[in-house]
Order: sequence, then C-alpha cells, then structure tokens
Amino acid sequence: MNVALRKAGLPYIYLDVRLSAYPNYADLASVWANALEDFLKREAGLRERIANVLKGVAGLIIGLSPVKVEVRFRGLRN
Repeated sequence: MNVALRKAGLPYIYLDVRLSAYPNYADLASVWANALEDFLKREAGLRERIANVLKGVAGLIIGLSPVKVEVRFRGLRN
C-alpha cells in the first residue's frame, strides 16, 4: 500500500494503525502525530500551508525546523 501511494505522486497521510492490544487516546494521538510528522517531512512545499491551517487546533503543536508534531490533551503530552 505504501509503495503504491508513493508511486502515485500525490500528497497523502499514511496512518499506521497497528496499536497495542488495548489502545487508548494517547495511542491514537501518537498515530496521528507520527503520520502528520511524516507527511510534513515528505511534502516540503506544503509544510507552511499545512502548519498555518492547523495552528488553530487546540492541543496540536507543529514545529517546522526541525519538523516535529506534538499532541497535548487532558494535560498529557505525546
């Protein structure tokens, strides 16, 4: 699947949903953060536009240099 997405040449966010046996909110937040961070690393041309769109999302922190995505919710950090 990942190879086909790369060969298509279109921007995509790949969510690897292999979680622990008992997933919780932190696991889901980690999946989203990792997928978004990977996307921002691959799509340098879209980096600033995506960061500007998502900067208003509560609990989401995006760093561009270096690319880093952090999710905070209920006082927890991921």
